[in-house]
Amino acid sequence: MSKHRRLTLAAVLMCLGAALLWGGPFSQAKPPGGGGGVPPGTIYYDYSPGGNYAVGSVKADGSQNTAVNVKNYSPCHMLPSNKLHNGKRWFLRWDFEGETTNGITIRSLCVVQEDDPLEEKAIELLAAPGPDDTAFVCPDGGFIWWSADDQMITWAGHLLAADPVDGVFVDMGAAIYAMETPIDPATGLWMASPGPPEPVVTDEDLRHAETDPLPYFVYFDMTLDGSKIVVWSRHDETDPVTGNQTPVDHDLQVFTLPTETTPLQRTVLNGTAGCVWPAISPDGSKVAVSNAWEAIDVITLATGARTSLVRHAGATYRDLHWSPAGTHLVYHYYNRIGGFTNLRVTNNDYVIPVAGGGATCINKDQEGGPTRPLAWR
Repeated sequence: MSKHRRLTLAAVLMCLGAALLWGGPFSQAKPPGGGGGVPPGTIYYDYSPGGNYAVGSVKADGSQNTAVNVKNYSPCHMLPSNKLHNGKRWFLRWDFEGETTNGITIRSLCVVQEDDPLEEKAIELLAAPGPDDTAFVCPDGGFIWWSADDQMITWAGHLLAADPVDGVFVDMGAAIYAMETPIDPATGLWMASPGPPEPVVTDEDLRHAETDPLPYFVYFDMTLDGSKIVVWSRHDETDPVTGNQTPVDHDLQVFTLPTETTPLQRTVLNGTAGCVWPAISPDGSKVAVSNAWEAIDVITLATGARTSLVRHAGATYRDLHWSPAGTHLVYHYYNRIGGFTNLRVTNNDYVIPVAGGGATCINKDQEGGPTRPLAWR
C-alpha cells in the first residue's frame, strides 16, 4: 500500500472514530444546527435512572454535568425556581393521586427544595380533594412556570366540581392559573400558605367564536415578567361513523395579560397550526416553535416574519427554552429513524441554512432513557 493510500485510510478511520464518539452510529443522520458562542448559565433536565425520575444540570457549554439532589417520584414536569434562595433552588412538581370514579386523573402540586432527599420540607400547594370537597382545581400533567422573582407560579389545570346528585366529579373547563408563592427573601423559606389559584386565561378565551369546539391546552410558555403567554391548543374531532377522536391543532395564540388599566389581549399567529412546543422569548418579542416537529423556526411577533434556524426531515424537535438573555435556545432533538437523542444549543442570532450547520451538543442520553430540558437558569 502506498504512503498516500495509508494516509487516506488513516484519515477516514479518524473521521469514523470522531463520528462514533460524537454520540451515535456512523450511519445515523446528525441534526444540523446553528453555531456561535454559547452564553453562560445552567440548563436543568430530567431523566429516569433505574425507572425513577431524576433531575440533572449541565452548563450551557456542556461542562459540569451532574445530578441534582431533588427527588422526583412521578413522570412529571420538575421546574427549578429562577433564583437561588439561601443558596438553593425550589422545585415545583405535581404528583399522581389517582382517578375519579369516571376516569378523571387527580394530581396534587407541591414544591420541594434541593438537597432535601427525604422531602422533609416539601410543601403541598394544591392537595387532592378530600371526602367533603365539592370542587377543586386539578393541575395538568406538567408545564408549571415561575415568575422572574419566584413570587408567582403559573400552570394549566381544570376546575373539577362534584355533581350534586351522584357526587361524581365533572370537568368544568380548563384554564391557566396563577398562584402567589410567598418565599421569604431573607431565609429562602416559605412564609405562609400560598394564595388561592386565580384563572388568567381560560379555554373560552381560546375560542375564535362561540360556535367553535371548546379547545384544551396542550402546552404554554410565558415571559419572565409574566406579562405574555403563548398557548398551543387543540380540540378533538369525532368521526361520525367510527366514533374515533382525532386531535386538531389550532393556530398558536399569544395573550397579553390584563393590568389595572388594560383588558386581556389576544394575538393569533396565523398559519401556525402544526407548530408545537412554542417558547416565547424573555422580552416577549419572538416565539420559537417546533414546526411540524421537524424544524425550529423563530417568529418575530411585530412583523410576523419567520426565520428557520434548523431543519431535519424525519427528526423531532421539542422542549424549546430560551436562554435568560434571549440569545440562544436549548431544545431536545430526537432522530425518529435512528433513535438518536441529544440536548442541543442553537444560536438564534444566526440564520441557519436548511442544508445544515453545526449545533453544540451539551448532553446525551442518561441511563434509563432520554433527557429532557426543563429550564435554562
